[in-house]
Amino acid sequence: VISNADSYLVKGACGLGLGYACQGLLTRADSTSDSDLEATTQFNERASVKEVLHTVTASLVKLCPSSCHSLKKLSICGTFSMEGMEENYDSLDDDPWAIAGLVLGLGNSVVALYRLGAYEDVIEIKNILISWIPDVDSSSVLFDVVNSVSLCMGSCLALPSVIAFCQRVELLNDDLDALFNRYTSLATELLNLKKSETVFQNLLMAICIGAGSLLSGILNDGVHAMKFADVKKFLDSLKYIYTHPYPPLVHLGGMFGAVNAFGAGAGDLTGIGWQSMNSQIKHEKESSLVRGPLLTSPVGETLSTSMLQEIFLLAKDAEDNHIRNYAAWAVSFLRSRWLSENQSLDNDSSQRNSVDSSQSRSFSAESLVWNLSLWLRDLNFEK
Repeated sequence: VISNADSYLVKGACGLGLGYACQGLLTRADSTSDSDLEATTQFNERASVKEVLHTVTASLVKLCPSSCHSLKKLSICGTFSMEGMEENYDSLDDDPWAIAGLVLGLGNSVVALYRLGAYEDVIEIKNILISWIPDVDSSSVLFDVVNSVSLCMGSCLALPSVIAFCQRVELLNDDLDALFNRYTSLATELLNLKKSETVFQNLLMAICIGAGSLLSGILNDGVHAMKFADVKKFLDSLKYIYTHPYPPLVHLGGMFGAVNAFGAGAGDLTGIGWQSMNSQIKHEKESSLVRGPLLTSPVGETLSTSMLQEIFLLAKDAEDNHIRNYAAWAVSFLRSRWLSENQSLDNDSSQRNSVDSSQSRSFSAESLVWNLSLWLRDLNFEK
């Protein structure tokens, strides 16, 4: 389908699906009962992973020739030639998610590549994704070609999961603060430029969502402490976005970025970057630093709970239908994430009691998070 489809958007969707599907490859444990069958299965699945990478990278080069220079660095492509593969098209302005979908597929493939033993390619994909997010502080031209916007969109959404995975398998040696600031600086620059084209609205949405995911991935891991001033500045920017007259896509990005910063994982189908939001991490004593989930951090608790309360009220009372719907989606993603951590709630009262007790151990009765949950429970929804 990805090779023969006329629609560029279909090609992008196929690339996203291929990257997602290959995560299920090379997951079987060795079996001694039928070694020949096991060897054949391993051989076929290793070949499938390579074929997925070849297909995604080839499709990406066809739609976005400027990506060729970066993708040639992937050793798994071997002698696979990417030259002269560019397709003739006028513009992908109407389908910016075509290229972004292929980039997401590329990012989703890192788990399978790691199982394949292609550690250098995992690191290279991470570096490629970072390179496709412009550094505002550098002297380089911001989006000198139109399709670089789509590359950036896909990279902003794919990179947080890749960073989380690389950190988990000890393949990460990047400055996380600088990486987070690259997101926030780019968002600030786009807001200042006030570009009205739809492609830039999509880009700003992707930046906000990706930055929230990156922030929660860094903090929830509990290894790296971040400056609370930087975190607060980012959250204040998101709040400004969804409370001021911006296009609907930008409002959506602002709200999803906010709940992702609290661990919602909105837009992440893989779960690669998910860390427990209730993990018992020793929080920083200094008020200038934050480590661990924002909702349980002493320094970030007040800000995060007030933002959640505000988003909930927007979902309930906002006059604008877009704002009300987007806020409801955002709260739903976060609620779903919370419930998934405590597994499914059954009708059995004993199971409900066990969940309640586990929640009470995670959040003290005096915490703002617990009080927020009580406030949500006691709200009168009737008008």
